[in-house]
Amino acid sequence: METTTETLPLTPDATLQEIINFNPFAEDLLTTIGVDTEALSDKTLRQLCVQKQWSEYEVLDWIVTFRPDAKLEEQTTDREIVAVSRLLLNDSIPRIETLANDILRDLQRVHDLHGNQVTWLKSAVWYINKLIDRQTSWWSFEKESLYPQLTHLTDPSADLNRDELEQSLSVLDEKHRQTRHLIRKIRSVSNDLTVNEFACATFHILVGNLRHYFDALTTYIRIEREDLIPQVRKRLQS
Repeated sequence: METTTETLPLTPDATLQEIINFNPFAEDLLTTIGVDTEALSDKTLRQLCVQKQWSEYEVLDWIVTFRPDAKLEEQTTDREIVAVSRLLLNDSIPRIETLANDILRDLQRVHDLHGNQVTWLKSAVWYINKLIDRQTSWWSFEKESLYPQLTHLTDPSADLNRDELEQSLSVLDEKHRQTRHLIRKIRSVSNDLTVNEFACATFHILVGNLRHYFDALTTYIRIEREDLIPQVRKRLQS
C-alpha cells in the first residue's frame, strides 16, 4: 500500500479510541488483526505499530478507508425478487469485488515475504486465487444471464424461458457449492487463517480482509438461497 499523510483524515498519532470514534467499524478491524482495543484504547496507533513493527500508515489507511458490506439481513424486509437482486447487484457485489482486489494486491507480496516461514501460505495461495477467479465467473454469470432472466420473470409482458431459468438456478446452486468448498479448504489448510502476531502489517491486513471476504460471500450465498431463490421458485410455480 502506498499512502501519504495528505490522503488520510487522521494521523498515526491518533489514539485507538479516536480512530474508533471516526470509524466505529475500526474496532472490529483491529480485533481481527489481534489488537485488544479495550485495553489499548489510550495508546496511539503509532505506539501500537512501533511495538508490533507494523507500518502505521498502512494500518491507518486500511482502517479509515474500509467500509463494511451492506447489512443485507437488515435490508431484506422487502423480499421481492427485484428488491433482493438489486441489493445484491448494486450494494454487495461492488463491496466484495473491492475486498477481492485488496486481497490480490497483497497476496503475492505476503507470499514472497513469508512463504518460507508460514507453510500454509504456499498451499493457500492457489486456493485463494481459484476462489477469486470462481467468484469473478459467478458475478459474470449473474450479471449477464441470471439477472436479465429475473427481470423477465417479474415483467408479465416479457418472454420468459422457464427451462432456461431453471437451468440457471442449477448453475447458481453449483457456484454456491464450489464457493463454500473453497472457503472451507482455505480455512482448513491455513488452520483458520492463523497468523503470527509478529508478522508484518500487510500480512495481518491480508488475513483481516480474507475473513471479511469469506463472511461477505457466505452472507451473499445465504441471501440468495433463503430469500432470492425461494421467491423465484414461487413465481415459477404460480
